[in-house]
Amino acid sequence: MKNLFLSACLFFVLLLSSSFAQDDKISQLETKINQLEKALNEQKDVINNLMAKLIVLDNKIDKLSTGTVESESKTVIDEPVKSVVKEKKSEGINTDGTMRCQATTKKGTQCKRNAQTGSRYCWQHQR
Repeated sequence: MKNLFLSACLFFVLLLSSSFAQDDKISQLETKINQLEKALNEQKDVINNLMAKLIVLDNKIDKLSTGTVESESKTVIDEPVKSVVKEKKSEGINTDGTMRCQATTKKGTQCKRNAQTGSRYCWQHQR
């Protein structure tokens, strides 16, 4: 009878320690997920900033272009660049390279304010 009781106690101790180890592992995984999500958001911001700079450069190319002389390399580069620029403009990047706030208003339209530096949102929609 003592052996059965000791065995049951040992079983419950092992079960509890296993549960604590699993909780610790879950906590570690949740921390890692949060770190990866933060890194992903930072990379998205880097990409948006690069796309904004691309728009500025495209505008400068347009201003410098005389329209009479086009090199082959400009023709090859211009079409992909213009399609990306058009896409980014539709995503809310202004022609001066700043990014529009990505928040949606109550009316369902995109906020018209510029996003704060290093963020996707204006001062009002900052999260």
